[in-house]
Amino acid sequence: MNDEVSIRLGSDPRVRRGIKRLQKFAPEADLSQLVRAAVLFFSESAAERDIEVYIREQIYLDQS
Repeated sequence: MNDEVSIRLGSDPRVRRGIKRLQKFAPEADLSQLVRAAVLFFSESAAERDIEVYIREQIYLDQS
């Protein structure tokens, strides 16, 4: 995996709200640190089925 990837975060208002919410907890964190923490939290605490549903929802949104 590349250290740097392009991720379209601004196209979904829910994502923008989520990022702002996360920034309240650690205003000194940059976007990379916030995303890394969110990915780790999600992958370590969510059920396999929930992860699959969320990922498939994002694929569907990108395709429509």
